[in-house]
Amino acid sequence: MARAGDPASLSLGDIAFGESLIRVSAHLDNALAFYRVAESSRALVHANRSLELMPLISRGLWRYPELATSLNHSVAAVASAIRSRRPAGEVAAALEAYDALSARSVHAAVGERAISPAYRASVVIALLRTATAAHDAGIHEDARALVSRARSLSAGLWGGAIAPDAIEATFEQLAATIRSGGHPREGVRNAVSAIATLLHDAFGAVTDLEAGPLEMSGQVIELLEEARAAAEAGDAYRADKLLAQAYVEGYAGLRGFLAAWEPEPELNELLGSRLRLAVAAGEPIDDLIYRARDLLAAAPL
Repeated sequence: MARAGDPASLSLGDIAFGESLIRVSAHLDNALAFYRVAESSRALVHANRSLELMPLISRGLWRYPELATSLNHSVAAVASAIRSRRPAGEVAAALEAYDALSARSVHAAVGERAISPAYRASVVIALLRTATAAHDAGIHEDARALVSRARSLSAGLWGGAIAPDAIEATFEQLAATIRSGGHPREGVRNAVSAIATLLHDAFGAVTDLEAGPLEMSGQVIELLEEARAAAEAGDAYRADKLLAQAYVEGYAGLRGFLAAWEPEPELNELLGSRLRLAVAAGEPIDDLIYRARDLLAAAPL
């Protein structure tokens, strides 16, 4: 029988739940950072994106409705403090309250596994995969916050000892690449893969994770860009095939996450028919691609 800390006992659902909780923290980190430099509108965007993730998290806490309610209220308190232009200290206090409730939530939902190094290391890897998808999509501020949270969680895995130089150096390289705002995809992916290997070897972390919604969104964007290049080169057949792949193999898997999102019908129409019809008619698709990318970047994933 697998013990609570063994990789064999870790479910992808439990790992995704822990990753979602910390993804909210990363958005709240961004909200606080922007609020501190008087960019209230951008701060509110991140606070609202945190709120949009809460229904998914609440489903993971269905056995603990009071805890789910408290968690939702703590995120709402951040947004409320920003809208009311309260002192930054109040926003920070609301973020700390969320983090404390987040720790309680993961223990409640996941049980003893939540404190095992294998579980926490697996969540680090999941966060880094999400950060990679955000970076690929050009959402660099999300990628930076996710890497920062992943690095903090990783640092706590070593029982008070200093983390090995290899993992610290790789985290620093990853953070520096994302901070630069550049777009060397392979460099980011290679760094994440190296960290995942180190955490697997040290703690038995799960590295074979299913694609999360942000990663799926990044894959859709890559296919859209390939389709645009094919259309510009006059290869309508290849462009059509890539657009069909973006919808059937990519966006179809995202629709469940976006069912209650108001712009979803527009995005579904763009990816499901409008782009392919434009290609068939020999019309430019740049504007449609830009609109699809904007909607995917704004989607509550």
